[in-house]
Order: sequence, then C-alpha cells, then structure tokens
Amino acid sequence: MLGKFKTIAGKVAIFCLLALVSSCGTKSVLLYENEKPELNLEKFFSGNTVGWGVVQDRSGEILKRFKVDIKGSFSANEGKLVEDFEWSDGKRETRIWYLKKENDLTWTGEAENVIGVAFGQLSGNTLKWQYLYNLELENSLVQSISVNFEDWMYLLDENILLNQATFSKYGIRLGSVTITFTKSLP
Repeated sequence: MLGKFKTIAGKVAIFCLLALVSSCGTKSVLLYENEKPELNLEKFFSGNTVGWGVVQDRSGEILKRFKVDIKGSFSANEGKLVEDFEWSDGKRETRIWYLKKENDLTWTGEAENVIGVAFGQLSGNTLKWQYLYNLELENSLVQSISVNFEDWMYLLDENILLNQATFSKYGIRLGSVTITFTKSLP
C-alpha cells in the first residue's frame, strides 16, 4: 500500500512541477503599456517597409537569413501586408496577411499557412502576436508540421521595429526568428 502511495505522490509532484515550470514562461504585453514611442500598426506598416532577419534552431545556430520587402495598405479597420521574402539560399516567397483591427488594442490576422486566425495584442510600444503556422520542411520525411508562433514586436523609434519570434511544438521550443524592420524612405 505504501508503495502505491509513493507512486501516486510522485506523479502528483511531477505534474505540479511541470505546471509550475510551464507557467513561468508567460509574460503579459501589459508590462509595456507605458513604453514609448507607442506602436501604431497602421502607421508603421503603411507604405513600404523592409526587414532583415535570421531563422535559428533551438541551440541558436543560424539556419537561414532573409530580406523581406513589405507593402502595407490600411482602410478603416482593415489592412493588407504583402511580404516578399528573399532567402539566403536564393528562394523567393510571397505571403499576404489580411489584418483586422478589432479594437484599439486587439488585431486579428489571416494568411496562407496560418491555421485559423492569428491574435495580436498591443500595449505601449509592443505587439504580441500568436498563431498556429503550417511550417513547410525541407529535406525531411514529413512535408510540414504545425507549430505555435509567438511574436514580440517592439517599436524602438518611429522607423525601427524589432520582432523576436519563437516557434514551438507541444510546448517545446524548436527555434526562433529575429527581424529588424525599417520604414523605407518615400
């Protein structure tokens, strides 16, 4: 009987530890509500924006580099971002985001390979963007996997936005994407 109790107590202890560890990684976008300059998504991404970035694996090794040219347009509470990627291996890719401003602090978005709807929350100079993405794999037995993306975008000044994104599966961090965006001169 005592052995069975130890087994159950051990399982409960492991469950509690996992619950505690998984809750430690979550931060609120509200931490940045007083940070300036205030991020206005429509203003920053209207017109032409250019970004440079890297994709890293979970150990930090750079897997790919890229440049992205973005053409953004907004009308009323809706926006469209046309992203043209040029990857370090010579490949080119276009992704189109359709955005909707739900209220002053909340955005939703849809794009090819995004499963369902992306959800974004603004606060101060920061946007937290979360979505499920169908990640296409190269040189793999599996063509694609769905991963959770969590992007943190920080407006550093009126013309520079830093995007730090992590992607994970089953709560396990698989890698990250870091992008620096700048407003193009007219």
